[in-house]
Amino acid sequence: DEVAVGLPESNEARVFFSPGLLAGGVVGVADADLVIGNSLPGNMGLDLAAGDVDGDGLGDLLVGVPEQYAALLYFGSTMQAGGTLDFWDFDAWFRWWGDSQRQGQLDIGDFDGDGFDDLALGNPGPFPGNWGASEEAVYVHYGFSITPGTTRDWTEVDVTLTGAAGDIGTGDAVAFLGDLNGDGFGELAVGAGGWGEYDGAIWVAGSSWLLTPGTYDLSTAPTAILGSSSAYRLGIS
Repeated sequence: DEVAVGLPESNEARVFFSPGLLAGGVVGVADADLVIGNSLPGNMGLDLAAGDVDGDGLGDLLVGVPEQYAALLYFGSTMQAGGTLDFWDFDAWFRWWGDSQRQGQLDIGDFDGDGFDDLALGNPGPFPGNWGASEEAVYVHYGFSITPGTTRDWTEVDVTLTGAAGDIGTGDAVAFLGDLNGDGFGELAVGAGGWGEYDGAIWVAGSSWLLTPGTYDLSTAPTAILGSSSAYRLGIS
């Protein structure tokens, strides 16, 4: 397995391949086997997620670039030790609602068990007080539909999970979970650190939403974990 690290101040992500890490000792970012560099300003690498999106048995890397309002997918088949990839060498591009430079978390996981990992992109908005429920969202893209050259914006997603209320940071955190309810499919957890005057909340979306393309309101999610004054900013990460 490989290890990927983000260097957003340098607009880069770097990948270490296993043999180098297994040698032990201390390594620096200059020792990385692969550099993915951004030719545009954008805080590239602020968040990363890895999985096998195209089902070829190789790990693929999803790289967040908040100031370009995008997440870029690089297939494992294009990532080689000793190489360098530029921003524009991506295999697929996913853009969220414009004018937000505060990217939420990214995650990759095969919730439907079809052998292709799926993508979840959090879009919580720039900062509290300047965003609304209609824009806050988590975008889910089915892995089986992603091929080299795929480019999509926020209107071309498979499943959209909208904010449960305005200005709460829906998508601060996202995580594909295991099969919690025994129906044979995984769930997706969505955090919103600004819910309830910053008490925070986590909602769990299941197969009834994730398997059917459409838009769903998280305020109607069957499972929710709500914060309180003693659990400040629950769901922020």
